Amino acid sequence: MQEVITYPLVAVEELERVGQPDRGTPPLKIANPLSAERAYLRHTLRASLLASLADNQGHGEGPFRLFEVGRVFQSRPDDLPEEQEVAAGVLAGRRWPPSWLTDNTPLDFYDAKGVVAAVLEGVGVAAVYEPANDPSFHPGRCARIMVGDTLLGVVGEVHPTIRARFDLRFQPVSLFELHLDELLRVLPPETRRFKPLLRFPAAHRDLALVVAMDVAASRVMDTIVQHRLVEHAELFDVYTGDKIPPATKSLAIHVYFQSPDHTLTAEEVDRSLQSLLRTLERQVGASLRS
Repeated sequence: MQEVITYPLVAVEELERVGQPDRGTPPLKIANPLSAERAYLRHTLRASLLASLADNQGHGEGPFRLFEVGRVFQSRPDDLPEEQEVAAGVLAGRRWPPSWLTDNTPLDFYDAKGVVAAVLEGVGVAAVYEPANDPSFHPGRCARIMVGDTLLGVVGEVHPTIRARFDLRFQPVSLFELHLDELLRVLPPETRRFKPLLRFPAAHRDLALVVAMDVAASRVMDTIVQHRLVEHAELFDVYTGDKIPPATKSLAIHVYFQSPDHTLTAEEVDRSLQSLLRTLERQVGASLRS
């Protein structure tokens, strides 16, 4: 009788349906499993993500954007197994929530590639996407994510056969995997800095600033976020019209003040805000909209 392979946290029938990843190796058997049904370690996150998508597809048309970060195990001959930290995500369904303002186009390969690109751009990594063949993905709609000679992962549209085996009604379904250990190795030195999460609450103020039309909003935002006690800022509106002086524009901005070592008082926030306004007036010619 052929031995049935099972994996912790993922049902055996799901793994048998998904196909081997492009770096796949024979699964690793546990010496003392808790049960016969959970005797092998998983070597990919693809099956669990697709199973989660299948479980949730009855809740509407989407958009569905699911992700998982976890450890997978690759066996090695005559050596201990290789443990890899992997981040994976799956996208399917409508691109936008139902609305008369948006169309019904589905999430696709380019949306998944955009997520990967945004993540890598955020940590300063420039990747190249090369055509790849992988049994889990649609031919011609799969790419390896490369930095030099380092393979960071894969992104693509799930193969129609795999979709059918998971009873997924969405078309297409896009999935990506990133190998986090390799990603850490290619990080630029300037991004290898740890910043702890702040324990104390933030206080926010809304500003409506009037600046000259030729002053870039990015310059204003850079000036704000560099100010002492400003944790971050968000531009949420730009106005031009007859309620402000000619050749100017109004920028509406959420500004968040936060201290790493104590809860800010209202007086501290107000002092920092006044100092920020003086800096904005001096550096970009901004004034409060009346």
